[in-house]
Amino acid sequence: MTGPSPVPAWPVVRIELSTDGRVRVDGTEVPVPPGVDPRAAALEAAAATARLLRRPVRATAVEPDGTVFPLIVAENGEVAAANDPAAPPHKRRSRPGRRKRGPDATTAPAPRFGEPSGPTTALGAPEAPMRGTSRPSASVDAPGPTVEQARSVAEIARLLRAGDGERAMTLAAALDAAVEAGDDRRAVPAAREVHAYVALMTDRPGLAVQLYADAALARVDRPEETARMARNAHYSWLRVAEPESAYGLGSVVLRAYEAVPDDPGCEAVRDRMRSLRSRPSDA
Repeated sequence: MTGPSPVPAWPVVRIELSTDGRVRVDGTEVPVPPGVDPRAAALEAAAATARLLRRPVRATAVEPDGTVFPLIVAENGEVAAANDPAAPPHKRRSRPGRRKRGPDATTAPAPRFGEPSGPTTALGAPEAPMRGTSRPSASVDAPGPTVEQARSVAEIARLLRAGDGERAMTLAAALDAAVEAGDDRRAVPAAREVHAYVALMTDRPGLAVQLYADAALARVDRPEETARMARNAHYSWLRVAEPESAYGLGSVVLRAYEAVPDDPGCEAVRDRMRSLRSRPSDA
């Protein structure tokens, strides 16, 4: 887990826990499924921002009693303390004109805000439908975004959490276009990946296929990243239900796999394309 110093000071995800089990992240209430620890739901929302930024992020978690825990949350949901917790100020009440005698009362120890008692995954994440594919993951060593880009990505994450997929998509497309028009070619695949992820999360799997494939081809000098983007394109392709569209996009996925021809996903794509071609109405 990355320590406090290498993690940029911005953004800081604000987590607020209420006494009735509700959770707000950056001002937006986060649904807590039955049986899920509210803290786990909060940390997953913070981890979603980390995944979009492709690096750990800072967070402040405010417990129901007002205790504030400075945290660092990684892409996989791992949590580390960024600093000592700050206890809430003791609320003292006294009669006007009368001095309180005796030592000040001390606040009770606050419950520790930390990792849930087990591995966390994206809440509601679908299971990968076939071997060789998995839910799109984020890069661990992509070039860091500029301050402006980081703000855009944080806003995209907030909009997705709030259920405003259309605005998130508009902002992701604008970010992609701006980076494409810029001078830092290393940032293009990262912006394209964010655009692809939002496309997939807003039920545009066909567009996600093409965007992930573009990101794969932009990283041909790094086979492990090409393979990751190709698998993300493959995962998205499996969600294209219309047979004719799916068949046409199959060649896009294979093109993404060109730099990693030994990947088992290649043959899985060919198998589905043969099925789509022979029985398009049932594929």
